[in-house]
Amino acid sequence: MNPRTSLVRTVTPHAAAEPAPPMRAPRARPEGGGYDTLPSDPKGLLRLLLRAWWMPVLGVLLAGGAAYAWVSRQPMRYMSSATIQLLDSRLSVGARIDGGGSSAPEQSVRTQVAILRSRPLAGAVVDSQPLGLRVLPQGMPWGMVHEVAVAGNPADGGVLTLAFDGGSWFVTDDSVRYPYDKPITVRGLTLRLDRPPVGVTRGRLLILPRDMAIDRLLSQLVVTEREMTTLIDVRFTADEPQVALQALGALVQAYQRADAATAQLQARRRREFVQQQLETVNAQLSGAERQQGAFRGAQQGFSSDERMATRRAEVSLVEQKQQELRTERQVVSDLRARFESPDPAVRARALLALPGTPVGSAPGVAALFTELSQREVARAEMTSGPRGLPARHPDVQRADQLVEGAKRRLVGAVQAYEEGLLLRLAALDRQRLELSRDLQGSPVVKAQEVLLAQSADALREQAAGLRAEFQRAQVAEAAAVGQVDIVEPPSRVLPLRPPVGRLVVFALGLGALCGVMAAVLREALDRTVKGRHSVERGLRLPLLGTIPRITGTKAATSRWQRRGTPKVSEVGRRRSVALATARDLRSGESEAFRQLRTQLLYGLGGRGKSLLVTSTRPAEGKTSVSVNLAISFAQQRLRVLLIDCDFVAGRLHVLLGANATPGLQQVLSELSSPFGAVQGTLVSGLWLISAGAGGADLIDPAGSQRFRTLLRELTAVYDVVILDSAPLLAVADSVAMSVAADGVLVVTRAGETRIDEADEALRQLDAVNANVLGAVINDVDNRLPRYGEGNYAYRGYYAAVSAGEAGD
Repeated sequence: MNPRTSLVRTVTPHAAAEPAPPMRAPRARPEGGGYDTLPSDPKGLLRLLLRAWWMPVLGVLLAGGAAYAWVSRQPMRYMSSATIQLLDSRLSVGARIDGGGSSAPEQSVRTQVAILRSRPLAGAVVDSQPLGLRVLPQGMPWGMVHEVAVAGNPADGGVLTLAFDGGSWFVTDDSVRYPYDKPITVRGLTLRLDRPPVGVTRGRLLILPRDMAIDRLLSQLVVTEREMTTLIDVRFTADEPQVALQALGALVQAYQRADAATAQLQARRRREFVQQQLETVNAQLSGAERQQGAFRGAQQGFSSDERMATRRAEVSLVEQKQQELRTERQVVSDLRARFESPDPAVRARALLALPGTPVGSAPGVAALFTELSQREVARAEMTSGPRGLPARHPDVQRADQLVEGAKRRLVGAVQAYEEGLLLRLAALDRQRLELSRDLQGSPVVKAQEVLLAQSADALREQAAGLRAEFQRAQVAEAAAVGQVDIVEPPSRVLPLRPPVGRLVVFALGLGALCGVMAAVLREALDRTVKGRHSVERGLRLPLLGTIPRITGTKAATSRWQRRGTPKVSEVGRRRSVALATARDLRSGESEAFRQLRTQLLYGLGGRGKSLLVTSTRPAEGKTSVSVNLAISFAQQRLRVLLIDCDFVAGRLHVLLGANATPGLQQVLSELSSPFGAVQGTLVSGLWLISAGAGGADLIDPAGSQRFRTLLRELTAVYDVVILDSAPLLAVADSVAMSVAADGVLVVTRAGETRIDEADEALRQLDAVNANVLGAVINDVDNRLPRYGEGNYAYRGYYAAVSAGEAGD
């Protein structure tokens, strides 16, 4: 049966447009604004390095070549070395005379290292050895310049250009000629040229400022200390061997001289200090001796112990006298009490006892007692005897009055004697109090005397020690030589060749690292489709299939190759790719399209018949996918219609050997009927409507109602209608056509399609609510295996079957 005839008979036009498909949920966006393009597993990193192997190799070659070129251009350097020892203080002459016994040097090793690297010491070396440090000959032999000295310190240095001939030399900008082998002063620079150079007519003397020369010397000087020792290693590097040797020798000698001068200065300061202290101690000793003499004079020549013994004896004597007076006063007090008793017998006994008491021996009391006794005897004689007078006799009464008067006088005398005793006791109390006070002050006096004596003795001992220390300081000052000993003076120069091997190896490693980093950076910046994860994670689309490289063809591997190749020369290649499925049914390519066909059938669910195949940009393989997919559907005994919807660059008619017109443009412009534009192809069950030739009077056909109506008419006749549309970002027709199609298949190209561009194209499809079924990866350049995907097991299986190696 003629397909076109059957199509005309079965077409039933639709009177009204079908309702638009329901709105779908928007496509999910990638989390965090994208996905990580770098592999996270070791195998992925290894594949990354294998893909970009040329970048580490290039980095290694460039870095190794640059390192070798740099090392080979470096001038030869020369190093001289010396070893300095800080002497033990017990080993120095001054220390032995001084009596020192410390096992540590006077200054720490680190301090000496800092002194060796100090600017004053470096300045002294620069001033003493200007040749090679401040004056640098250039373009002339170093050995011809001698006795160099620089006057002043020019801030910007200077350059003297010298010219030589057989008999004299001169400065190029000066006409004065100078003889050889004589010291000459030119512009503050004194030098002597001993001979004319051989083969050299001109040379330069570069004069560095003093500060710059010091910085240059310090940068070439290395000072290190040996652990657990007092040794210091000093190394100096220069461009010339004699400069290295002379500069280091001058540095070590200047350091030794400076240390000796410092030691002598310290010894002199120590001697002056000891002398000053001795004078001060002698003055203090004289004052202490004067105070001790004045104190002994105040004590009347007695020592504190003798004076204290005398005072204690006096106190005992006073206390003894006080006890005697208290006893005597007690007796007197008892007699006075008896005299005052009303009992005459008690008074009589008291009078009888009075002569035996101490008070009775008193002259006044004794006289009164004698008078009383006489008065009583006279009265007794007057009243006794036969002729005695009576008591009332006037003479007897007068005698009684005289007796009573004598008694009263006697009692008064006793009382007076008792008051005298009280006065004597009070005087003894005062004397004892004074003696006690004197005794209490005796320890203080003794302490003062002991303190004065101890102070004088200590000052005498200190003065004796300072006199001995002063003598040692005088000797040490004369013998001070410092604590620096040059164990190994600078006597040889070692050439320093650049470590070519180590530097080149380091450069190779650095170049390899830079190459790896560049490869990783390139991979991180590469936002193209690399496999399933790129589609499913980057675009949030299901991957419906992967199309391997068509065997037997040679696809262009870069955009500039594809753009630079004429279209006519690619007709054969494109036709071979487009008919790959029809060419060999038992091939890996055919199996890939059959798997894609199965996925689409399940994606459409049996309800849809029209499928729009598009891509992001040109040259991504959408046309070959459309043709091979249509052939795959036709091989299922389905009636398949392939429509070329690319009005700008449609070429399906060329690939399938059909006519360019009439086509879709003429059908939409009503210049041709739909079935009049349908053409047969070489594949059974596959028909084609070409894009057709457009004219200036044609309207935009993609968004017209006529296109939707045409698509419904064609899907009513054919089992599957495949629309090969233009790229989404190139032409706006594809977005408008996607609304009419039942499903959209997005074709991407491995290593070429950018994720951001594909995402922008999908945004346009989401905006019109197109039914995007998924994506397919077209691996034209066979890149997916390098990313760890796309093993294409079916290709290997068919190859094994062809070779007879596959078993049951």
